[in-house]
Amino acid sequence: FKRVQKEDTLYEGSGVLKVGEESYPLHMRFIYDEEKRNQTQVLLDMKAGKYSYYFCTETSIDDANRLYKAKTMHRYCNDDMCKYEEFKISEHMRGHTEYETQTELQLSMLLFFELDHPLILKSHMKRQHLEYDNIFEAQYGPDKIQYHEYVMKDSAGAVLTLPRRTIAVEAISSFEPRSEYPIFKFEGNFWLDKKNAAADKTSVVLASDNKRRGDALISFSEARFSTPGIKDLSLKSELIINMKTYAANLAIFEADVFSKKSQELVVVYKLSSTNEGAYNSNDHLHIQSKGLNIDVLLQKKTVISENGYSYLITGSYIDSKQNKREGMAQLTLDPKHSEVALKLPEGTIYTEEAVFTEMGDFNFHKKKESYILGYKFEEDLVVKSK
Repeated sequence: FKRVQKEDTLYEGSGVLKVGEESYPLHMRFIYDEEKRNQTQVLLDMKAGKYSYYFCTETSIDDANRLYKAKTMHRYCNDDMCKYEEFKISEHMRGHTEYETQTELQLSMLLFFELDHPLILKSHMKRQHLEYDNIFEAQYGPDKIQYHEYVMKDSAGAVLTLPRRTIAVEAISSFEPRSEYPIFKFEGNFWLDKKNAAADKTSVVLASDNKRRGDALISFSEARFSTPGIKDLSLKSELIINMKTYAANLAIFEADVFSKKSQELVVVYKLSSTNEGAYNSNDHLHIQSKGLNIDVLLQKKTVISENGYSYLITGSYIDSKQNKREGMAQLTLDPKHSEVALKLPEGTIYTEEAVFTEMGDFNFHKKKESYILGYKFEEDLVVKSK
């Protein structure tokens, strides 16, 4: 080797390569700069007859910005037939869990097989603490495959892009912290072909929201599911709770899980109560679906006081002939009056009503009327003390 004049980093050499009785002249070029520690280049160019070999590597280091870059290339030629390998890397380190790395590898030969097109492999990886975004790509001629995965603050997903379709899955969540009750929402989506996103989407949505309004807590939740083959299915609920008594004042449940929108099922439950002097409560339950021909209403009234007790349940539903069928159960007790009743849609099963009249000094008058399975009974009783 001899240093080329006026070129401190360039060396040229020559020699002879003998293989058996064959001799091949060698011509070599070599570049190396020892003084440039942060930016180096090594180059080797050799020729032996119709064969040639080329090697080059370049590196640069930026300590201030913690940036590292490197490039390496190998090329082998037999006359005009060449095979090569090329590798590039760029790495930016901002911390132990914060970095960005890019790589690229190009090959004209894989193992012992020659390729009709260059094989290009790329990667791009970014990370910031618990969040990351990675892309891996392979390309051979006009065909390209890409895989993308990511985890962010409020979303995560993976996307596989093939030459003829894109398969993807993603999860999106939102969480809004508040002083007492947070808001939460989660959405999961899946596509067998995202290129046709609207028609090929399978989705799951979960949502929850709670609010305080005076003495009431209002809670809302929803679950929704949809696929390409069927309509959206959804479950919704709304609940209002009295935070003083921890009783539910209102509960609404909606189920839209049937084939037609008109078949949606709605359940409404209402409760009101007071406790001033006497306890009064009124429960109301309504189950309705027009498409499923369901209309059921149940109501319960309760009154409790120092002088008596009253309990009433009424119910109704719509039969297959669109006729309203009703039933009732009642119990009332107080010192001067009592009433019991049980009525079904088919008819009255049992009723009883009694009235008490005081006559003084433990004397009283009782008059009772009963109805049992179509038979009527009457009782008139007078009690006098001697």
